[in-house]
Amino acid sequence: MWYQATFGWTHRWRLPNASSMTPATWNQAHIAEVIQSQKTQTVYLRQPLPVLLLYWTGMVETDDQVHFMPDIYDRDAAILEDLR
Repeated sequence: MWYQATFGWTHRWRLPNASSMTPATWNQAHIAEVIQSQKTQTVYLRQPLPVLLLYWTGMVETDDQVHFMPDIYDRDAAILEDLR
């Protein structure tokens, strides 16, 4: 399941088994209600969650097409130069 958060740009967060990380008092109906509200909430996880953030400006989607996004952090030029 992909969750998309926007901070002026689009970011995607993959959270496998996200419902297993919610507070024990939340049931599936409450989780759906929270997601549908689209309001920011602070949720304390049951246990720490390691996070690895990756940044790329091109990817192959499920339609097998390569899609490019804007280089919002202006890193592509330096990487391309290093690859030459």
